[in-house]
Amino acid sequence: MKNMLAFAVLFSSALPAAGSTVSFESKPCPVCLAEVSYRDQMSATVFDTRLDFRPVGMIISPSPLPVCGECGFVVFAGSATPRELAAWRAAAASPEYRALTGRGAYYRKAFLYEKLGWRDRSAIAGAYLKASWEEDKEPEKEKEDLGLALPNFDASLAEAGEGSDTWVMLQYLRAELLRRLSRFPEAERALASLRGHGAAEKAGLAEYIKYQRKLCGRKDPSPRAIGEMGKEGVFTKIGDFFRLLF
Repeated sequence: MKNMLAFAVLFSSALPAAGSTVSFESKPCPVCLAEVSYRDQMSATVFDTRLDFRPVGMIISPSPLPVCGECGFVVFAGSATPRELAAWRAAAASPEYRALTGRGAYYRKAFLYEKLGWRDRSAIAGAYLKASWEEDKEPEKEKEDLGLALPNFDASLAEAGEGSDTWVMLQYLRAELLRRLSRFPEAERALASLRGHGAAEKAGLAEYIKYQRKLCGRKDPSPRAIGEMGKEGVFTKIGDFFRLLF
């Protein structure tokens, strides 16, 4: 991602829309030419957003991806050059990819990105993060997804340029992943680098960062929503105050 607009597009499913509608579409699979039927989310109603930017509400989250029922290819692009198409077919036919039939579409999408040598590590990170949303009912898979997203966020962070808007958002997400993986000291260090940062204030992350620090102090690795920040009891808040002091 080169700028904040690209970041917003990557997580565009988190943007609220009126109503909740899905249409059923189809398109040819570029790999085996079979017809791929899939759900296309037209609109949704979002009630809350998690700290990892997953929308919560009357919404399919993450948004459905077209997956070919014949060859299992996740259709992640609308067109390809002959060279790219040959690479897609080779990747889809590989034993490693065929072994992923029990994994979610976003995990397979991230795998394809890596197999095909994509250089946009933020896109790979985002795909693994969404894979964790998709596989959240299976804790071991969810943890693996987060663990695979993390080094890709690290690589993107190194490319972003310290202090840039994109760097701030990536560092925030990196802290979230570290917390979710119970790596609390590392998460706290990442959050500390964002405290009082002008770009973090500008992006509206100040309250999120404060809440993340509280969760780290409690050694809480659970997924949490933004709406929970204002619903905590007074005794919890007093405990958090002393944790932050010491």
